[in-house]
Amino acid sequence: MLKQVVVLVSILAGLLMSPQRVNAAYNQCELQCKVAGSSAVLNTSPVLIEKANIYNDSRTVILSNYLTQFGSPLSMYSDIFIQVADKHELDWRLIPAIAGAESTFGKRIASDSHNPFGYAGGYFSFESWEKAIEVEAEMLAVKYRDSWGLVTPEEVMPIYAPPSKTWARNVRFFMNEITLFENNANKLALNL
Repeated sequence: MLKQVVVLVSILAGLLMSPQRVNAAYNQCELQCKVAGSSAVLNTSPVLIEKANIYNDSRTVILSNYLTQFGSPLSMYSDIFIQVADKHELDWRLIPAIAGAESTFGKRIASDSHNPFGYAGGYFSFESWEKAIEVEAEMLAVKYRDSWGLVTPEEVMPIYAPPSKTWARNVRFFMNEITLFENNANKLALNL
C-alpha cells in the first residue's frame, strides 16, 4: 500500500510540479508571449499551448517515473519518446523498451555516445539523446514498418539484432513492464 501511495504521489508531483517543465514553459512563454498586467489576459501562442498539452499527457509522466526507478538518464526525455512515437505512429512503449534491452535505458553505453539503442555494437555516437530517439523512431517507422512491414519486436529482431534469440523477448518484457506500471498508476489514481 505504501509503495502504491509513493508511486501515485510521484506521478501527481510529476504532472504538477516538474521543475524542468515549469522552467521550459516559463522560458517559452517569456519568448513567445506578451507580458500582461495582473488584470489582463495573457496572450499565449499556439506553440506554447501545444507544448503544454504534451506535458499533460499521462504517458509522459508514467514513462518518466518508470525510467526514473532505474536511474535512467533518459527519464528527462520521456516527452521526446512520446512525441516521436506519436509522430511516426509507433507504439509509445517500443522505443524506450529497445533502450531497456540494449543499454539498461541508457545506463550501459560508451561515454557521451547518447546511443541507448546499440547502433554499431554500441560504438556509434549521437549528438544528443533527442537525436538518438528521433533517429530510432524514424528508422523503425520508415525502414522496418513502411519498407518491410515489420512492426513487432519479434518481426524486427532478425534484422535489428541478429543473431540474438532473446532480443525480442527482452524488448517485449520492457513493453509489458511499462504497461503494468501504467495500469498500476491508473488503478492507484482511481482509488484515491
